[in-house]
Amino acid sequence: MAVMFPGYTTAETALLVGKARSITIDTDLNLLILHDGVTPGGAPFTGQTGMVFYGTGDPPEGTYPNGSLYLKIEEE
Repeated sequence: MAVMFPGYTTAETALLVGKARSITIDTDLNLLILHDGVTPGGAPFTGQTGMVFYGTGDPPEGTYPNGSLYLKIEEE
């Protein structure tokens, strides 16, 4: 299974107000951008220690390193 996110240039990203809890890619900087539904440009995800991908349920109990990202997969 592949997960693909919409990509935008840095200039386009700066103007974008993405839907709450959505992710886009800044294609100039190769960064994940997290959106809250109100902030133009969103917030870059700059975690340094890795990413956590889990699945359809809630995250398992435990400690995750700083900078980890949990993606919950939901069916529409």
